[in-house]
Amino acid sequence: MQQAIQEWATAVGTFIDAYCKLLDQAEETSNAEIEAERRVFRDLLLGIERDVRPETPTGLPVCRFADAVLQEAPSETSLQTDLNESCRQVIANARWVNKYEPNAEHADLFENFAFCDFVGPDSSQVSHDVTLGFVLLGPDTSYPFHEHPARELYYVASGKAGWATDFEDFTLREPGTFLLHLESQPHAMRTYGEPLLAVSAWRGEVRGGSRFSQKVPRQNVNLKHHI
Repeated sequence: MQQAIQEWATAVGTFIDAYCKLLDQAEETSNAEIEAERRVFRDLLLGIERDVRPETPTGLPVCRFADAVLQEAPSETSLQTDLNESCRQVIANARWVNKYEPNAEHADLFENFAFCDFVGPDSSQVSHDVTLGFVLLGPDTSYPFHEHPARELYYVASGKAGWATDFEDFTLREPGTFLLHLESQPHAMRTYGEPLLAVSAWRGEVRGGSRFSQKVPRQNVNLKHHI
């Protein structure tokens, strides 16, 4: 038991270090706001007093795609390779959650969506200022427009998918992309023939939950024809 606790603590710590290194050293984007947020999230994560509590792993249906999505993760740089290796141990031993119950409107989300936060106010690594975790989305799945009061920085670890904000059209984003969602900004993801693994970090009102956005989006472009 003690060995398992230590292995989990090591896995979480190794991932935090690898992700902070990526935030610090990855190629800069042309978006000054994203660059500023990378530094803010790096400092928040590095400022955590490391004290990882035991975790009880739980798998969900979408975890069947975990091996495939990790195999497809880019490894062109040492930063990506280090992140991918640290991902494996965390993903395999994390507590995956899906808050969406089966329903006719969003039926695919029950089988093809899950997230895990291993840093946060109620996570194994406690922080009241920042969260860190993964979002896993199966292929051919739509995660509708939703919002939350926290500011969110995403890093696309693996999988090409459509991303959208403010009810605009979806834009294909490649692995290695950072995306920023402001407080209560509607955003959505849509996968096609491959699953998506993204690193998610929140800051600000991290206890505020996520909810579906109320405005009905206009017709979005079918990106299947552009892949």
